[in-house]
Amino acid sequence: MKKFLLLIMIFASIVIDANAQFGVKAGYSMSKSTGADGSFLPGFYVGGLYDIKVSKSFYIQPQLLFSSEGTKYKQGSNTYLTKHAYFAEIPILASYRVYLNNNSSFNFNLGPYASIGLFGKTKYGSIKENTFQSGVERVDYGIKAGIDYEMNHLIYSINYKQGIQDFDIYGKGKTLDLSVGIGYKF
Repeated sequence: MKKFLLLIMIFASIVIDANAQFGVKAGYSMSKSTGADGSFLPGFYVGGLYDIKVSKSFYIQPQLLFSSEGTKYKQGSNTYLTKHAYFAEIPILASYRVYLNNNSSFNFNLGPYASIGLFGKTKYGSIKENTFQSGVERVDYGIKAGIDYEMNHLIYSINYKQGIQDFDIYGKGKTLDLSVGIGYKF
């Protein structure tokens, strides 16, 4: 019990730290499977971030995002198999800041992510079914990297996300996601 209380106190001191900031972010993404015939599908992400200052130029940034991803496969001459899925995603990024002046910086971000599939639809011609059918793995994980331009409280970002395992909904392929977005830190 004492260890549990100590952990809560440490966590609370990090959360209440004056050098930390909450923020929100949203953006447009293009995702696909790295499998042989996968093509990009448009999607989005929306969520929050928590910026924890470790030193003047180094931050840790956990995020909680809701994202839309998918891929499209050509099946025959004019028929497509389209897989859409929605995820809860948790990236934990190390962020290195290069300050341009007191109000702006370039932030170089890199770290792992884990996501869990919430729901989705797969469409083949007129047939529609649940993307996460019984027995289909819902967990994906990999590496996320990006560059942010931060000015005052606004954040403009470009990100790249690469899965490191073959993900069930994509068959023999890994997640690949490119995104651009905007955010605001309070």
